[in-house]
Amino acid sequence: MPSVSRNPQHTSHQSTSVFGSIATRNANRALNDSSPDEAPQPRHTRKPTFVINTTPAASPMDELDESRVLTRDRTYAPSPASHSASPVDILDTADDDEFPYLMLSKGADSSFLPLVDMSVLSNQTAMAPVERSLQEMATTGLRTLVLGYRRLSQENIDEFLPVLKAAQCAMGDRNAVLHEAYAKIEHDFSIIGATAVEDKLQDGVPETIDFFVRAKVVVWMLTGDKRETAVTIAGTSGIIDPNETEVFHIDVTHLAQSERNESCRYQIQMASEKIRALPQNTAVLVIDGITLSTAFSGVGAELFFELGSMCRAAVCCRMTPLQKADIVRMFQTTTGHVALAIGDGANDVSMIQEAEIGIGIMGLEGAQAELAADFAIPKFRCLKRLLVVHGRHNLYRDANTVLYSCYKNLIMVTAMALYTTRCGFSGQTIYQSWLLAMYNTLYCQIQALTIGIFDKDLPDEVLETNPLLYPELAEKKCYFNPREWVITIIEAILLGAALYFTVFLTFESNDLDREHTPSLRDQGTIAFLALTAVVDLAAGLRFMRSWTYLTLGTAIIGFVLLVATTFTLSAFVNFSGSTGLYGMAERVFSSFLLYVHVLIGMAGFFVCISLLKYFVVDEVIWPTTSANKVVERTIRPQRSMVGKVKALLKEFALLDMEESSQ
Repeated sequence: MPSVSRNPQHTSHQSTSVFGSIATRNANRALNDSSPDEAPQPRHTRKPTFVINTTPAASPMDELDESRVLTRDRTYAPSPASHSASPVDILDTADDDEFPYLMLSKGADSSFLPLVDMSVLSNQTAMAPVERSLQEMATTGLRTLVLGYRRLSQENIDEFLPVLKAAQCAMGDRNAVLHEAYAKIEHDFSIIGATAVEDKLQDGVPETIDFFVRAKVVVWMLTGDKRETAVTIAGTSGIIDPNETEVFHIDVTHLAQSERNESCRYQIQMASEKIRALPQNTAVLVIDGITLSTAFSGVGAELFFELGSMCRAAVCCRMTPLQKADIVRMFQTTTGHVALAIGDGANDVSMIQEAEIGIGIMGLEGAQAELAADFAIPKFRCLKRLLVVHGRHNLYRDANTVLYSCYKNLIMVTAMALYTTRCGFSGQTIYQSWLLAMYNTLYCQIQALTIGIFDKDLPDEVLETNPLLYPELAEKKCYFNPREWVITIIEAILLGAALYFTVFLTFESNDLDREHTPSLRDQGTIAFLALTAVVDLAAGLRFMRSWTYLTLGTAIIGFVLLVATTFTLSAFVNFSGSTGLYGMAERVFSSFLLYVHVLIGMAGFFVCISLLKYFVVDEVIWPTTSANKVVERTIRPQRSMVGKVKALLKEFALLDMEESSQ
């Protein structure tokens, strides 16, 4: 009889796995299993008082009846997810001379039932009730498995072990060789029964998936469940919406092998034609593992992924772990897009490792997924904040850090390049060498770190409630695109030219004061002071969107350090062999022209260029259509301004929200 569990969390804590810990007769003892799917079998075997021991010798054994224990011989490793997707363990029953070994296995009905020995009368009798129960349980959304066993003789083991050891030592394509090795012994099973567990959704799963669907993220659900179970779960999780979506099934499992390729191609073509006639982002594709293999081998991955790209989501059922990894790899290769794979079990490891971004969920399925992933999160709902908040801020910060680094260096180099025309291309530098050495290591480094670590363009609350702000990051590359590069380069070149001409035209016909005529070192120091002032001003006004005490403080700290360094160096008559720095600070900072013509002039020129960029370039010459850029340049992301942000988004038809008075 099938064993059904409708509460997997309860099951996982009240029974033990056939591959897990010790099962005792004490019903009050808390027992563990590695997966909710494995719990029902030992619960059923405990009824006739059989228990299974696979734990280390250090575990407590006080309540076990040695005559009723099945001991696993550890020389026989359990099978990985093989061609039948049926992990097996070989147990030494020690009570049968002809067949002393018992092989236990579990797997999906589509892959396990063809391996059943139908010449046995008990299997013939059990097949129909098991298939009927599987269909009923899958229709209600339960996750089903078939359990079976096979008795093995010593001769079977002696033939299998050398093949297994040779496969484990294979140097190339080891997984395929292992699957072939296990296929030699994984057949002629007898049916034990079927299990079903309720795979309850975590809190926030439908809301999270709905957010990403509205953010135009293509969601693919890859599962090993039956088609009926997968469709039910997709409906409860929000992937399939009866009111908004139309489901297209592609299925060739009922056809002969010779007819599958042609039928699969025809179904894909017909589905493509129908989807093109539907409104955008309303179609959901459902396909199983066998049909998917047919599509890849007989139809072509390009045609299949072209169909998948027209759908808002896809449900792939009866997937083996290798098929999940194949889908991720082919998707990335065929479409050129970045794939994110998220899972919580050991069967998701290969998929997670294949994806550009792998995320593991901490749960009841073990720690394999989170150990193999790039990121680990406690709940599925945390994925939204990980992507739309942390992911967005990282993209914004990285882009602005790169642009700022090029911006500040290009201003400096432009002034130096123009000075070469004045010195006859002799190689003479305009800046003092000690100050130049500390430009990128001290005066402008803190600003870049602040932009790359603390800055943000919009508040977290706005990002988590507006899915339409997310797709522009990839579609329009609103923070790192050719437009941003061109504008940044042109602005830096203009400021560098203004710096050179302002300094040298000012002091060409004027002295520092009544007593001093400006030397090259004096002019270079003045140019360096103006350079640092403009770069720090740009860091605070142009590149930083989040104005806090930290960001504003780091925006001016570079200039403060430069002034302090200049006074320190000018106090030494001979500083590391350099004698031209003595008294330089007093001469430079006592000049009225430094403040009026240079610093104020460069600051005014920077403000004029910024206004030209915002009101002429961004609005008339090269306008941006990005809602992100429109929002972030209109307001500053402070918590007190969240209401203003939402009102602005509503004005741009990005946020459908009720008035606060309602």
